[in-house]
Amino acid sequence: MELSPELQEIKNRFLVNFANGGLPAVEQMVDDLAAEAEGAKAFADAGHQIADGAITTQDGLSDDDLRDATELGRRTTLDSIEGMTRHSFAAWLLSIVKE
Repeated sequence: MELSPELQEIKNRFLVNFANGGLPAVEQMVDDLAAEAEGAKAFADAGHQIADGAITTQDGLSDDDLRDATELGRRTTLDSIEGMTRHSFAAWLLSIVKE
């Protein structure tokens, strides 16, 4: 199975951490990725609130402003999904090592 560059990077980091620090190091890596995913989700939620507010209000906003707000919501959603994917993949690798 061929991995995306992002997941290949996570796999490489995982292997290096495991080789250098054992199970505690990869557990810490998974915890760090979980925190990053939570931060990305919080940022995405804020981006959605901004986009929703701009779309709902629209008063005094140009088409460019509305487009920018919508793009912010889209980008932050993608960042959140990427963060969750990275964390899930690392957690899956950890579960394999623990078995």
